[in-house]
Amino acid sequence: RDQSTITIGSPSEDACKSNSQLAGPVETVVVVSGGNGLNAFYTIRTQAASANLISCNASDLESLLTQYPDVKNLKVSGALTEHMTKIKDLKSTLEEIDLEEATLDGGIPDKQFQKFNSLTTVKLPKDLKKIGGFAFSSCEKLTTVSNIESVEEIDTEAFSSCSLLNSIMNLEGLTK
Repeated sequence: RDQSTITIGSPSEDACKSNSQLAGPVETVVVVSGGNGLNAFYTIRTQAASANLISCNASDLESLLTQYPDVKNLKVSGALTEHMTKIKDLKSTLEEIDLEEATLDGGIPDKQFQKFNSLTTVKLPKDLKKIGGFAFSSCEKLTTVSNIESVEEIDTEAFSSCSLLNSIMNLEGLTK
């Protein structure tokens, strides 16, 4: 009997704009090449249980979070202000949030991430001016907050009870 070769192809990481696509139905095509030049194609369909990473535009956030309510890592771009309340639904699962490419009129709202028990890492929007009161208070696992260079105002107790917070970089621009 001839030896068979199994080739499994999958998209590159760059081709996947959102890992949430992989959280739904996943289809893998397996090609078995025989020594006689004949190929057999097998399609394997699976259903992943959840999305570990969602990268999306703010306008798509609500529908994606409805579909994948237990996301651990979230990257959002675009105008986020009117969609911030939906992020509060991730209080028990969110570990990392990247808002670097997002815009927030008025800044991070008061108590926005308060008591997010799993949150460890936050990348703030590049042009953020204000962090509201108690915005990250009692985030007991929070260790890193970055992109704080443009922040001019941090309200009362914004980072209270964040005992593991190792660094908030570049606070020179603060006026309040």
